[in-house]
Amino acid sequence: MSLHPAPEANRALRRLLLDLNMTAHFNYAEDEWVALGPGSLACLQKMFGPAIRGSELAALRYLHRTQHAHFARLRIRPDCIPRVPARAHGLSMVDIEHALCECEKYSRAFHPGIVGKRLKVAKRVFTPRPAPITADVPAHWLKGARRRGEGLVRPGAILVGGEQQYEVGHIVAEKRNQSGSDPLYLVRWVGWGPDDDTWERESDLVDGAPDVLKGWKSAKERIATRAAEMQDMGLQFKPAQDHSQKKGRKSG
Repeated sequence: MSLHPAPEANRALRRLLLDLNMTAHFNYAEDEWVALGPGSLACLQKMFGPAIRGSELAALRYLHRTQHAHFARLRIRPDCIPRVPARAHGLSMVDIEHALCECEKYSRAFHPGIVGKRLKVAKRVFTPRPAPITADVPAHWLKGARRRGEGLVRPGAILVGGEQQYEVGHIVAEKRNQSGSDPLYLVRWVGWGPDDDTWERESDLVDGAPDVLKGWKSAKERIATRAAEMQDMGLQFKPAQDHSQKKGRKSG
């Protein structure tokens, strides 16, 4: 093992946060993730006027809440309303935000008289190809994947104090030893792939790769702190019960 530090602590932290985001511990509703971008903000301001500035998120919630009335006004049948499979018909707030952004982009070209902050319109105009659409696969797709001309050369061991040692890249996972002491860490070696990961004792990493071990423990602490904060936020934004459902009679 080597004393060289690993530069991948932040990358591992981001991967773990993305994985945590997919767990059931955070009680976020899907619409809590919506964030208005510059396009959707501009579109809402054009729709509702300059007085809506600062209240665009409330306007988005209004459009989401009243969308079926607008579909009915435009004579769009319920079976034609967009939906995700296995869900009720209708758009999420994220879907509406995306639609507003696209509407803003094309309205700048179709309604140049409605002036907003962004005035530039893409000059490229779509032109369909004259050739008919066929089921033929492009010829270069049939050649198969390209093969590497040269195989990867894995780095060999280096001599340190008369001993052969390899360089630790980063820690992949951790587990407790059966004895309860000296935890084990799954180590990724520099220049080697996941198939070559090995379990190493903490006592060995303390001597051979202390910076890598310190980075792993620091990342775990930051993740635990952030996870606790996000759990608290999830409880605050937990969707309320649907009051439209009939309540059962109280006994007695």
